[in-house]
Formats: sequence, C-alpha cells, structure tokens
Amino acid sequence: MPVPHDIHSFLGLQNYRVVDVKRQYKRRLLITLDSKARRHRCPCCGKWAPSRYDKLWRRLRDLDISKHRVRLVVPVYRVICPRCGILCERLGIGPGDSLELALI
Repeated sequence: MPVPHDIHSFLGLQNYRVVDVKRQYKRRLLITLDSKARRHRCPCCGKWAPSRYDKLWRRLRDLDISKHRVRLVVPVYRVICPRCGILCERLGIGPGDSLELALI
C-alpha cells in the first residue's frame, strides 16, 4: 500500500493532507483527506467566517490510478457567517476553486 505522503504528492492537492488510504475490494482506493485550513471563508460574501458550524463528508470520484478506481473522502465544513448565515464552504479542489470531480 502506498504511503500517504506519496499519494498526496501524486494527487497534487495543496489545501488538503492525506489522512488515510484504504483498499476496498480489488480495484478501489478510498483516500480520506483533511483540510489544512484552520479558518474558512464564507462562500457567499467571501469574508472570513468567525466559526464553523459542523462538518459533512463528501465522496468524490477522481481519475483512476492504474487500474484502481479512486474515491476521495473530503470534509466540507459548514461555516457561520454573521452576514449570510450557515453555509457550506467551497471545496477548493480543481482549477479556479471549481469542483471538477463528480459527486457520488
């Protein structure tokens, strides 16, 4: 099984770190990520949110590595913005902060 550091450099994710890599079935890798950010921005107004509300987990389908299907498990924080209320943060995966991966 690959070392999480090797997987991190292979995926090229800057704002996330690899927490766990599990092999499911014969041809599936489940890679759990965690956000490096300690503060989060409101996705609506762009200001720093003073606190987080809770954390949801999303499973994303990534490109295959060799013959293995790759699923990323990524935390999505809901932030409390005094101006906009409780909103889910942007994932920040992919170019231009857009989500390039299919939600599962």
